[in-house]
Amino acid sequence: AMYEQPVAVGDSFPPWQDPHYGRGLMVEPGRMYGHNGGGPGYSAACFHLLNSGATVCVLCRVTPAQTHLEVALEKLLALAAQEKLD
Repeated sequence: AMYEQPVAVGDSFPPWQDPHYGRGLMVEPGRMYGHNGGGPGYSAACFHLLNSGATVCVLCRVTPAQTHLEVALEKLLALAAQEKLD
C-alpha cells in the first residue's frame, strides 16, 4: 500500500521539525500528526499530539490575508509547552 510507512519529505517548516508524509497526513514521528488546507473563504488545520493525546482542530472563515495555520499553531504550541511541564 502506498505510504503505508511515513516517508521523509525533507526540509523542516513550522510546526514540523522532521516532517514525514503518509496515509494522507503530515507526521512528526513520535511527536504529532495532522494536516492543513483550505479553499475560497475557508481554512482548516488539525493536529494531534501523541504524548498528551490532545488534538487541536481549527476551521475558519478567512480572507486571503488570514491563515488558519497561525491559529492552529498558537494552540498547538501552547499544548506542547504544557506537555513539557507535565
